[in-house]
Amino acid sequence: MEPAVTVSLGVARSLPAKLGMVLSPEVDHRLRLRKGEKNKIGLLKDHLQQLLDNYLVVEPSEVHAFSSTARCWVKEVRELAYDIDDFLDELLHGPQAAAAALTNLRGGIARLRGGLSRSRWVAGETSRFRAQVEEAIKRHARYNLSTHQSQSPIRICSDEPIPAPRGFEATRLVGIDGSIEKLAEWITGDGEERLRVVSIIGLGGVGKTTLARELYRKLGRQFACRAFARSSKKPDMRRLLTSILSQVRRHRVPDHVELRNLTDTIRAYLRHKKYFIIIDDLWASSTWDIIHGALPDDKCCSRVLITTEIDVIAQRCCDNKYEHFFKMEPLSYKGSSELFFTRFVGKQSENCEEFNRVSSEIIRKCGGFPLATIATASLVARHQDRLEDCNYIRGSLSSNLRSNPTIEGMKQVLSLCYNNLPDRLKACMLYLCTYKDDNIIWKDDLVKEWITEGFICAKEGEHIEEVAGSCFDDLVNAGMVLPIDINYNGKVLSCTVHYIILDLIRYKSIEENFVTAIDYSQTNTRLADKVRRLALHFGDADDAESPVKLRLSQVRSLIFFGTFKCLPSITEFQNLRVLILHLWGDQDNVSLDLTAVCKLFRLRSLKIECNITLNLQTQLQGLECLETLKIDSKVTEIPQDIVHLAGLLHLSLPGDINLPSGIGSLASLRTLGCFDLCRNSADNVLSLGKLRNVRDLHLTCSIIPCDNLEENVGCLASALSKLSNLKSLNLSPGISTNAKTMETNASINNISCDGLSNISSPPAFLEKLELSPRICIFSRLPRWIGQLGKISSIKIAARELWQSDIDILKRLNALSTLKLYVRTSPAERIIFGKEGFPVLNYFKFVCSALCLAFKKETMPNIRRIQLCFSANMLEKCSLVDVGFENLTGLEVFTAKIGGSGSDGSVRNAVQSALEDVFSKRRSCPIINIQLVDNILYEDKKMIMVDKVEQLQILMKPDVIAKGPSEEEYRITEKDSMEGKNTCSDSRITPSLECSVYMKNPGESQRKFMRDPFKAPVEFINADHNAANELILSTNVKVSVTKHGLQNADAKILTPNPNTLVSHQLQGASSYKDSTVKDYNTHLMDHETKGLYFRSRSLEEEILSLRKKVEAASLKELRLLREKHILEMKLTDLRKAVDEMREEAIYGDLKQLKQNKKYLEENKRLMSELKVEEEELTLFTCSMVNMLAEYNAHPSEINASTITSCVKHLNQQMQWKIKSLNTSGQTCVWKSTNANICGQREY
Repeated sequence: MEPAVTVSLGVARSLPAKLGMVLSPEVDHRLRLRKGEKNKIGLLKDHLQQLLDNYLVVEPSEVHAFSSTARCWVKEVRELAYDIDDFLDELLHGPQAAAAALTNLRGGIARLRGGLSRSRWVAGETSRFRAQVEEAIKRHARYNLSTHQSQSPIRICSDEPIPAPRGFEATRLVGIDGSIEKLAEWITGDGEERLRVVSIIGLGGVGKTTLARELYRKLGRQFACRAFARSSKKPDMRRLLTSILSQVRRHRVPDHVELRNLTDTIRAYLRHKKYFIIIDDLWASSTWDIIHGALPDDKCCSRVLITTEIDVIAQRCCDNKYEHFFKMEPLSYKGSSELFFTRFVGKQSENCEEFNRVSSEIIRKCGGFPLATIATASLVARHQDRLEDCNYIRGSLSSNLRSNPTIEGMKQVLSLCYNNLPDRLKACMLYLCTYKDDNIIWKDDLVKEWITEGFICAKEGEHIEEVAGSCFDDLVNAGMVLPIDINYNGKVLSCTVHYIILDLIRYKSIEENFVTAIDYSQTNTRLADKVRRLALHFGDADDAESPVKLRLSQVRSLIFFGTFKCLPSITEFQNLRVLILHLWGDQDNVSLDLTAVCKLFRLRSLKIECNITLNLQTQLQGLECLETLKIDSKVTEIPQDIVHLAGLLHLSLPGDINLPSGIGSLASLRTLGCFDLCRNSADNVLSLGKLRNVRDLHLTCSIIPCDNLEENVGCLASALSKLSNLKSLNLSPGISTNAKTMETNASINNISCDGLSNISSPPAFLEKLELSPRICIFSRLPRWIGQLGKISSIKIAARELWQSDIDILKRLNALSTLKLYVRTSPAERIIFGKEGFPVLNYFKFVCSALCLAFKKETMPNIRRIQLCFSANMLEKCSLVDVGFENLTGLEVFTAKIGGSGSDGSVRNAVQSALEDVFSKRRSCPIINIQLVDNILYEDKKMIMVDKVEQLQILMKPDVIAKGPSEEEYRITEKDSMEGKNTCSDSRITPSLECSVYMKNPGESQRKFMRDPFKAPVEFINADHNAANELILSTNVKVSVTKHGLQNADAKILTPNPNTLVSHQLQGASSYKDSTVKDYNTHLMDHETKGLYFRSRSLEEEILSLRKKVEAASLKELRLLREKHILEMKLTDLRKAVDEMREEAIYGDLKQLKQNKKYLEENKRLMSELKVEEEELTLFTCSMVNMLAEYNAHPSEINASTITSCVKHLNQQMQWKIKSLNTSGQTCVWKSTNANICGQREY
C-alpha cells in the first residue's frame, strides 16, 4: 500500500518505498544499475526513512499552533521530496532508462556511451539529496522544533467516514417555503405576457442558489425552453452563453461559434418561445448586458431569474422595478436549528443538556447562514460524543454572523471546518481550486484525477475507485462542496464549490504551494519558486499570457481553461503527470497539433475538451505511464499503437471514430467509453471479452447504415459473458456533431436485442444496466437478468411484458431503480404483489396503457414513481384500479399523458382521480402531471422512427401476398385502375391502402384505411413513402393477349400512384394498338367485319369511359383534398373554440373565486356586525338600568333619547355639585367668623 500524497509533506512518505522499488531485482534487470549507483540510492533511502520515523511522526497538518519556523522547515522537506521524486521518475522512465532497455548492438553502444554519464548523474543527485536530508535533520534539532509541536485539541478521525444527513433530509429545504411561494407567484402567477426579470439579492452563503434551483425544479417544466447558468466574478462569457444554448437547444453547439454569434443564435432560437432562464451569482452589469441581448421579448410569458449580492445590479436587471425585487434574509433561529440537527445521525451526546446549550450558542454564531450552519453542524456531529471538542469549536467561533454578517466572518467559520477535516480529505479539497466557481464538477472525473495525483490510498482488499468515491461523499456530507446532480438513489453525481470556500482553499493552497490557480489578470503576480500544480483560468481572453518568471519544468499538473492561442508550449512542461485542456478555437485555428505530448514520458492523465480538430501523433507507445486518456473533440485519427499502452486504465474517445484492431490487448482497462457497435468490426467486438478487468463499458450505436449490426450484437453477447468484473453497462445512441443531422436522423438504427437474450454467463457483479429504448429493444425481458444478484439500476425496453417477467425482477433484492419501456400493451394487468422489490425507491413505466396493479405492502421503500401512458387508454385501464394507495412510502408521483394535447380536462380528471386515491393515506405525495403529444419514449423523433419501423414490418416477405387468381386479379385491377389516381400532394387513397395493408393491418392502420384524412399528416406521408418503396420492390409481370390482361405470377398489384394516370392512358392506347392490325379486313366476311368494327366502337367507348373515370377520380380526389382542408379548418376552429371556452371557463372560475372571497368577507363582516350588535344591546341595557336608578326613564330606547337623558342627568349632577360646593363654602365662612369673634372676646 503506497502512502497517499498529503498537503504538508507531498510525496515524502512514499519515497522510501519507491527507492526500494528501484533497487528491486525486477527494475534492476531493466535499468542495469551499477553497484555504486545502488549503494548511493540505498544510503538516500536510509536517510529519508530516518527523517520520517524520528522527526515527522505526526502529520504537520494535524499539529496545533504550528510556528512559522516549523512551517518553513516542513516546506523545505516537502519541496525536497518532490525533487527526489522527479529524479526517480527520470531514472525509471527517462531516455537513459529506454536506452538501457535496448538489447541489440545499437543498444549496447548506447549503454556504453551513457553508462558513465548516468553514473555521474546518479552519484551527483543522490549526494546532493542526501546532504539536504542531513541538513534538514540538523536544522530540526537546531531550531528545537519538537518542543513547539502540540497535537490538535480536537481528535481528528482520519479513518472514519463523515456521517451523512438523516434520510432524505439531505435535500430538504428549511425555512424557505414562503419565499418559494412568493417567487413562484411572481414568475407564473399573473400571466403577464411581457418578459419579466426577477431578482434575488442576499449575502453570500444565505441560500440564494438553493432557492433558485428549487424554483427551477418546480417551475421549469411549465416552459418550452429552460436553462440554469452559473456566472462568477470573472465569467467566461463564451462558456456561459454556450451553457445556455446547450440547455435550451438539446444538441451540440456548432463548431467555431464566436462570442458575437452566440447571442444571435440564442435569440433566434428563443424567438416566439416561452422560456425560463436562471442566471446564478451575477457580479457585473456588463455580463447582464450581454445576456440580456440574447433574450427576445415576444410577449410569450417568458421569465428570467437572477441572483446577486449587489443591489445596483439587481435594480439594473429589473429596470428599477422593486415589485420583483426579492431580498433574502438569513434563517431564523428555529430554521437554523432544524437545519443544524439534520446533520446528526444516531444518538447525541450523553450530556444532553450541556450539549444543547453549546449547540445553541454555535447555531447563533452561524447567524442563520446555511453555508456556515451546515459546515459547522457536520463538524460538531463528528465530535458530538466529546463535549470538550464541542466547547473548543464554540470557543473558536469568535464572531457572530447575525450581528455582523461579513465575508471574513464566514471565512473564519469555514476555515475552522477545513482545518479539522481528516488529513485524507485536505488534499482532495485543495485540488478543487483548479476549477472555477462557475464550473460543475462531475464525480467520476474528479475521483479519477485524485487517484492519478496520488491523493487516495486504498488498503488491501479495497478498490481505489470506491475509496475515492467515499472521499467525495465525505466532502459533500461535510458541507464543503454543494451537490448539483443527485440520482434516484440519493447519490451525488456532480457538485460545485461556493466562491467563499473557493477563495479560502485558494489561499490555503498557495500557502502550502499545493495548487497555484491564476486567471488572466494575475499573470504578473509573484508566485512560488517551484510551482507543482498550475491552473490557468484564461477564459475567453485573447491576449492572456503565461505567468512570467515561472519555471514551467517543475510543474507536475497543468489545467488550462482558455483559447487556443493562449495555450503555453507543452514542450516546456517536462515533468507533467497530469494534462487537462479545456480549449476554445476559432476560424483561424481549426486544428491542434499535440504531437509534443508524446514526449511527456511521465504523463499519467491526458484529458482534452475542445471544439476544434485534434491531430494526434501516430505514436503513443512512449507514454508508458499513461493511465487515463479522455478526448471530447473531433480527432483526425486514433493512433494505432494505443493498444500497446499496457498501463491504460481509463479510455474515453469520441463515438464517431473507429478503434484500432486489438483493443482486447488492453488487459488493465477498467473504463471504456463510446465503443460504437456500427463502426467497429465483429473481431473488435469479440475482443471486448478479453478485457477481464473492465468495470464500466459504454457502448453507442451511430446513425450510419450498418450491415453487420446483428452480427456485432451476437458477438457482444459472447463478449459480455466473459466480463466477470463488469459493474456498469450502458448502450446509448451515437451523438452526431452535425446539429441538423442529429435532429432528423438520430436513432434511426433500432437494434433488436434478442441476440443479447442468450448470454450464457452474465456478469455477476453488474450493478447498472442501461439500454436506451430509442435504439435497443427486446422481444421479451431476457431470463439472465434474474441472475444479476447485485444489480441496482435497470433501464430496458421490450415489445411485450408478461407477469413472469415481473416475477424475475422482483427477486433482485438490490434493485433500487427500475425503468421499463413496453411497446405493446399487456393483455392483462401486471400485478406487483407483496413479495419482492425490497429496496426499490424509483420506478418508471412507459406504455400506452397503464396495465398495472399494486397490491398491499408492495414496494415498501418506493419514493418516486413516473408513469407515461396514453389518454385514450384510460377507459381500458382506470387509475382507480391501479392501487396507488397501497404505495405507503410514495413521496413524488409524476405522470406524462400522451395524446391529450392541450386538453386541460384530462389533467384535471387525472389530478382529481389521484387525489381521491391518495386521500385514503395520511399524507398525499407531490403530484406532477404533464400533457404531451406522444409518450413513446418521450421523444417526438422516436415517434417518427416508430412509424417507419411499423411500415418496415408491413413490408416483410410474409406480409406480401401470393399472386391472385385471374378473377381476383381482374377485380384488383379494376379497383386499382379506378381508385389509385393521386395528385401532387402525395397522399395515399383508401383503395391503395387496402391493397397495401391487405394482411392483418393494425388497429390504427385499419382506422386510417377507413378514413385516411383522420390520420396525422406525417403518418399519411410515411405511408405514402413506404408504399412507393413497396411498389418499387415488388415484381409485377403483366402480359397482354387478345383476351385482355392476364396475371403472370404477380405477387401483388401495386402500380406506382404517381404515374397511375399515364399508365392508364398507355394501357388504353396499347390495348387499342394491340388489336389485330395485321388482319386483312378484306379477308373478313361481312359478319366478322361487323363484329370487328363493333369491337372498335366498344373500345372507343371504353376509352371514353376510362377518361370519364379518370376525370371523376381527379374530381373525387380534389373533393377529398377540399374535405381534408375543411376538416383541418374545422379542427382549428374547434381548437379556437376550445381555447375560448377554456378562457371563458378560466375567467368564470376566476370570477367565482373572487366572488367566493367577497362572500367570505361579507360573512366575516356579518359575524363581526352581530358581535357588535350584541355588545351594543348589552351596553344599551346597562345604560337604561343606570338611568333608572336616577329616576330617568327615556321615552324610547334609542341612542338619541338615551344620550339626551344622560346629558340631562349630567347637568343635574353638575348643578347639585355646584350647590354643595356653595353651601360648603358658606359654612366654612361662618365658622371662620365665629372663631375670629371668639378670639377678639378673649
